[in-house]
Amino acid sequence: MLVKFFNMGLINMAETMGSLIDKLIITKIREWHIKTNDKYSKLRSGKLNIVIEEKNDLILEIDEVLKKCIRGEIKIKRPKVKLYCSQNRELNQDKIHMGRLIEKLAETNMALWNLEDEARRTDVDLSYIGRIKQKIDKANIQRNDLIDQIDETFEEKILEIIKNK
Repeated sequence: MLVKFFNMGLINMAETMGSLIDKLIITKIREWHIKTNDKYSKLRSGKLNIVIEEKNDLILEIDEVLKKCIRGEIKIKRPKVKLYCSQNRELNQDKIHMGRLIEKLAETNMALWNLEDEARRTDVDLSYIGRIKQKIDKANIQRNDLIDQIDETFEEKILEIIKNK
């Protein structure tokens, strides 16, 4: 999944570590739902293997990206253009705790999954769906902010490792 655009001798990543972790969390949520939720039981036979393969590929990719970052072979993060104002910077105090950021990202992705399910309901009026969509928007902003904080923390940790080599 690495795209070989060269910039100062480093390979730019098409994905950041935060976005790879986000994809892994979503894939794990999908796997859990297919395994445990009866409404997905028809998907179990064919789709579960695809999801497990995707999860395993992401795990390998994360490990490979980590190795390449430590060796200084790829650019750790990319500048981002956001068309919204970040609303969730209160987690900055937890920036040094990568595990806490990943935990919050997992919680946010679970909340988003549930909100998306709620937004698909057909037994409620559209004003209710509109309120759910607003919650989805806020949760997506939080999700993107957490991915950015993971990238920032990851960059700091990798640069510290490279400096101490």
